[in-house]
Amino acid sequence: MRKALIAAAVATALFAVGAFAASFAVDSEDIASGSDGVVACADKVLVDFGTPTYDSTTHKWSVNTAVLTFQTTAGAADPDCAGFVATARISTSTAADQDVEWTHAGTIPTGNTVTVTGAAVEVSVVNGAAVLVDGKHLGTSAITP
Repeated sequence: MRKALIAAAVATALFAVGAFAASFAVDSEDIASGSDGVVACADKVLVDFGTPTYDSTTHKWSVNTAVLTFQTTAGAADPDCAGFVATARISTSTAADQDVEWTHAGTIPTGNTVTVTGAAVEVSVVNGAAVLVDGKHLGTSAITP
């Protein structure tokens, strides 16, 4: 009897945790917490890397800039991110702690594009980019050859 009660208690606890986890949904564009909604300033962002430079000593290409273009779902310019701080986190195939953050000095200007810069990254190890606006994750993109 005691084993049955313990099993029932564990099953109830696991069901309660599973039911809670299943009730929380995350959308890449917005998230709601109770009645307070948090909405992104743009539906999507394009990351266009700058012109790479060649190092004749190492024989490798590297890049240290990217232009972020904020857009609506339909692809139109979205100026709603103006006035916020933009950061691009460049993901590499080496290790997560090797990821590089590129920033823009100041806030996103009026319009829908901003250039971010930072430490040079070898082109061959870049495998993705994540964009943060005022420290909040806006979107992630994997880079496919």
